[in-house]
Amino acid sequence: MSITKSGVGLLKLHGDLHHPKRLVATEEDYDKFLNSYPMLATFLANLLITRTAFFIGYSVDDSDFRQVWQLIKERLGDLRRKAYTVKVDCPAHEKLRYERRGVKVIDIPSNGLNYTTILENVFFSA
Repeated sequence: MSITKSGVGLLKLHGDLHHPKRLVATEEDYDKFLNSYPMLATFLANLLITRTAFFIGYSVDDSDFRQVWQLIKERLGDLRRKAYTVKVDCPAHEKLRYERRGVKVIDIPSNGLNYTTILENVFFSA
C-alpha cells in the first residue's frame, strides 16, 4: 500500500494480473483468504481499526472483508469505526444491509447519468 501526500491510501486485497498466483478470484480463494494471507488480513484489520474506510466501487460483500470486519466488531463492539461507501441509486434493502454491518451508505441519485459522469460530478465539480 502506498500513501500519497494527501494521506489517501489504496490497498488491493485481491491481487492483480502481475501476480496471478496471488489472485483472489474463486469462492474458495475468498473463503481461505484469512489463512492464506494472515499478514494482509492483520494489516487490513489495523487499517480498519485506526482509520476511517471510504469505499468507492467496492461492494463490501466479499466474504474475506466481512470476516475481518466482523472480527473487529466482535473485539471492539460500538468502538469500531464506521466505514462509508458511495453507492448510486442504492435500493433501500441494500442500504439497510450495509448499515447493519456498520457501513454508512452515501447514496447518490443517478438522474439518468452514467457512473463515470456521476463520480466526476461528485468529486471534481467545484
